[in-house]
Amino acid sequence: MAEIGYAALLLTFIVASYSVVVHIWGGRSGRDDLRESGRRGVVSAAVLVTLSSAALLGLLLTNDFRYQYVYESTSTFQPLAYHISALWQGQAGSILFWLWALCVFSLILLARQRSTDGGPGQSYALAVLSALQAAFAVLLLLAANPFALAEAVYIEGFGGNPLLENPGMIYHPPAILAGYAITSIPFALVIAGLFTGKMGDRGWLRVLRPWVVFSWLLLTVGILLGAQWAYMELGWGGYWAWDPVENASLIPWLVATALLHTLMMQERRGMFKLWNVLLVAGTFLLCIFATWVTRGGVISSVHAFGQSMVGNLFLILLIGLIVFSVAVIRRQRRFLKSEYEVQDMGSREASFLYTGFFFCGAAFLVLLGTVFPALSEAILGRQIAWGQESFNNITRILGPFLLVLLGVCPVLGWKRTDGTRFVRSLVLPVIVGVAVAAVVAAFVRGPAFAILAFGLVAFVMVSILGEFYRGWRVRLGQGESASVALWRLVTRNRRRYGGYLVHLGVLMMIVGVTGQSLYQTRQQVALKRGETATVGQYTVKFVASVQDESVAKRRFHATLQVYEGERLIDTLEPERNFHFNVQQWVTETALRPTLTEDLYVLLLGLEPDGLGTFDIVINPLVNWLWIGGIVATLGALAAVWPSRRLAATAPALSVERGRT
Repeated sequence: MAEIGYAALLLTFIVASYSVVVHIWGGRSGRDDLRESGRRGVVSAAVLVTLSSAALLGLLLTNDFRYQYVYESTSTFQPLAYHISALWQGQAGSILFWLWALCVFSLILLARQRSTDGGPGQSYALAVLSALQAAFAVLLLLAANPFALAEAVYIEGFGGNPLLENPGMIYHPPAILAGYAITSIPFALVIAGLFTGKMGDRGWLRVLRPWVVFSWLLLTVGILLGAQWAYMELGWGGYWAWDPVENASLIPWLVATALLHTLMMQERRGMFKLWNVLLVAGTFLLCIFATWVTRGGVISSVHAFGQSMVGNLFLILLIGLIVFSVAVIRRQRRFLKSEYEVQDMGSREASFLYTGFFFCGAAFLVLLGTVFPALSEAILGRQIAWGQESFNNITRILGPFLLVLLGVCPVLGWKRTDGTRFVRSLVLPVIVGVAVAAVVAAFVRGPAFAILAFGLVAFVMVSILGEFYRGWRVRLGQGESASVALWRLVTRNRRRYGGYLVHLGVLMMIVGVTGQSLYQTRQQVALKRGETATVGQYTVKFVASVQDESVAKRRFHATLQVYEGERLIDTLEPERNFHFNVQQWVTETALRPTLTEDLYVLLLGLEPDGLGTFDIVINPLVNWLWIGGIVATLGALAAVWPSRRLAATAPALSVERGRT
């Protein structure tokens, strides 16, 4: 089985390399037979990588410890789900999954345009994707071979990192890796558009936009799932520590967010062409950077793999892609002149530019803070790291600006803003925002930033809901019932109102972040069986404890009863386990979630005499972070989901004028 998987990777490199040649040759010569041969190469590469992935999965499921990757990733005492997730949790497996996702998305791009002649644009885009497939195949063959023989004879597997034995690790890595891989599609489309010199065609934009939105969506879901895993598994009461690998995934997401906004201006006004090309390329290159950081062992992190030849090859790939992108953009920049310029810096067009600058600036600051230790060591001879508080201070400075943008932009006018109408539209949002800030200051109290944050969130919420209300009133005036008017308003303007729904989700997430970070209550207590401790409004009683041992770990388990006043409201069972394979302790969090707050309990220690030490944390509003993520995801899906009318008139993947 391993021989089949390795041979499939070798054939993938050969087929992908062949596809690059015939795609370029066919695109330049216009020969349909070469284009068709290249398309078959894309299909063949997808089949071969799927076969290789299936071979590795088969080795993992059968515990074939003759192979090093299987030994390091699985054991006979692991549940089946973690045998499957081992496919993407190790270094070699995750790179293979990256390649598989790249091949699948390339195949989808081809299948969506199969019924039409895509012309040179399609050929050049597929050539770029085939070149990336060949590069990843080389990386696997030379530096991260998942089918390499084991270094010794093993009768049992190491079992992998116990921190990865969490449902979050079943979902988070494939989401984030697929998010990285899918950014290659917009990149390939942009390169194709530059080669053909027809960047402004509406057909090109209609093909490009869904891929941009889906890449942003997958990155969003992947980041949120990673945060949720950290919250549940790492046992520190938070979800984001500004770890270098966390930052590496956030940076391309920020750039992709800027791209989503400026791309709308190119569709609507023919603006920001050069800006959008740079953002598409930047998002993809930053995803390669993130993969290099995570898989290459470049930066020390709890999430990263150790240093290896993989890092050097990824660095070569990254540098090569940067040089290639700069060369193509520079050569074809004459095609990137905007058709329309911003006429009024107070217009809605200008607001999209401000939004782009904001997210790119935030991405730069996060990138700078992430690589600063390496830069300081190279320049000063010693590492200087930005601490978590430094990043938090940056977000506290940037956060209010983001909220003001979210609240003000929807009420700005196209081309020019009517001052009277602008002020009238903001009167109610400002009143509500000030009122909410006053209520928080009077009754909730807390730091000044929390008062400002909740007031601004209320201001933006009313501003966005006002857009829904105004559109709804117009439809009511056309004789529609209230429910029908609201339904048709959203479904017939999905891009606009789906975007507003994303913004509402972001507001919910900001509420969760603000509540958890600024109002958290934490207390460590030592209790004997039968004793109680009061934390906030909760009384926690230590009822019982259990110690047992299995082949994988020594398990320490406590039972706590939670009361509000005299009423028993829950029973929590935190664990602290010593895993033999890694010789380290791992906590298993006990959680009582509600819409208003989480009661988060960790078992820190359990003495032979029965004394238990617990870390009890109250995280106010934290679940609005996850709820907001769901709302933002639904909004993005609504915005990108094709209507029947658009599906019936979907353009071919042609960036040539007149062929859309």
